[in-house]
Amino acid sequence: MKGMNECHILSDILAFAADSAKEQVAIRHDNIDLNYENLFKYAKSYSNYLVDNGVLKGDCIIILLENSIEYIVALFGIFYAGATAIPLNPDTKADQFLPH
Repeated sequence: MKGMNECHILSDILAFAADSAKEQVAIRHDNIDLNYENLFKYAKSYSNYLVDNGVLKGDCIIILLENSIEYIVALFGIFYAGATAIPLNPDTKADQFLPH
């Protein structure tokens, strides 16, 4: 496990926190708490799901979610899969993606 001064990317920081501050609250949203250990576990599980379903390093994955625990899990899962997260506002209308 890397020490905090060796963490250069967000996924390294989460892995470090999951190891060193397991039970500390990482996210609190809508009166639901998620600790670092479980955030790491869920993100790695989502990463495995992405890879098992054909996502390759360097692929771009759109996140179309409201601010939520699921959003953070998806974001880190994408990072762990080696892909790039493209966050989009869920209120965006389809015609806003098309050239005018």
